[in-house]
Amino acid sequence: RQIYRLRLDTAGAAPQSLTTDSTGSFWSAWSPSGQEIAFHKFRGARRSIYVMPAEGGAPIQVTNGRDDERSPEWAPDGRQLAALANWGTKPQLHLFSRGSDGRWSSPRAIAIVIGADTAVAGLTVWSPDGRDLACICGPGGPVIIPATGGPARRIASPFSTVGWGFPQWSADGQTIYHLSEDSGRVAAIIAVPIGGEAPRVLIRFDDATRPWHRFGFRARGGRFFVTLGDEKSDIWVAEINRR
Repeated sequence: RQIYRLRLDTAGAAPQSLTTDSTGSFWSAWSPSGQEIAFHKFRGARRSIYVMPAEGGAPIQVTNGRDDERSPEWAPDGRQLAALANWGTKPQLHLFSRGSDGRWSSPRAIAIVIGADTAVAGLTVWSPDGRDLACICGPGGPVIIPATGGPARRIASPFSTVGWGFPQWSADGQTIYHLSEDSGRVAAIIAVPIGGEAPRVLIRFDDATRPWHRFGFRARGGRFFVTLGDEKSDIWVAEINRR
């Protein structure tokens, strides 16, 4: 798997390959300036995070430790990245900062403390003002975490946040969107106001021929971008020989 760039304002434009490594590249994230793209790829059995020019070119390795680091998300000022570390073993929220010399720091772990409990980290994104992060961290609703650390708070929601994720902020920072299932067990985009108003379903993927498919959800410029699946299967027949 490679990362491609495609112009939306040019009909029939061909996608441009930005990565050509023999190792697959995943989870592309545009920097706020539009000049860089963060992503992760495997190095052996672990994922590492890289940043490359948006025009393509040699990537810079951000992480090089023993942790598995994935799903980078930019801070609004372009100076920090949030990442999900060690998913599947001991999930943690890590923050990386870029200095004036262009070098990235070692990870800073952020504990997600809600009352007397510490939540398991999930996919995390920055608020538009850079003060908070939104995380889908276990059941009960999205979690808002201060970017500088400190007590987090969960926004109660009747929609499942177990096994779901992909949180996104509205442009005004007053709503968190995420993927879940509605009461009919249909994948949907849920809007959760942070001020306490009732969460609601915005979009249902109820067309069986075009379901939402596994990964992919972004909110940008007043639009939602999602991946739609075209699921297929094959039946194979094999002869069994006795020895």
